[in-house]
Amino acid sequence: MNWKSADQSSYLVEVSGWDHLENFFVESSTLDWAREGTRKVALRNAIREGTIVFVRLSQPLSPNRNLPVAFQVKTIGSPDEQNRAEATLIQLHPRGQRRNSVPATILTREESPAC
Repeated sequence: MNWKSADQSSYLVEVSGWDHLENFFVESSTLDWAREGTRKVALRNAIREGTIVFVRLSQPLSPNRNLPVAFQVKTIGSPDEQNRAEATLIQLHPRGQRRNSVPATILTREESPAC
């Protein structure tokens, strides 16, 4: 696969998640990060569009920054001659706490409403 250009940075990463047969996998790859924000990896494991994968830098930039980051597979290409398919990734972000949420309370049997 040759989708790398001068406007991209590459990082050695470890990608993990569940493949199309729902088997857990861990695979080394290269994350190509384009200037406009597009992120791509080439994977041997067959995965589906919409799958959640976790990407972790193989060599951390700093000792405290080697945590996996969640991504969703936006598109997956056809396998190349090395049986690797290009996956375009979208970073997922944690959901914030809902503003209108009510804290959970535990009711005793006497306090619970009658059914």
